[in-house]
Amino acid sequence: MCFQGSTLVITIASLGVNHPFPGSGHLFAADVGVTGPPARP
Repeated sequence: MCFQGSTLVITIASLGVNHPFPGSGHLFAADVGVTGPPARP
């Protein structure tokens, strides 16, 4: 998971999963109305 502005972005693994569910391998994004902390090196 990560934030891009106020959008929360989530990726779901599909490689190496024995029983993937229908959303596996997808990218999900939702505007959650808040931002996360700044990235740190």
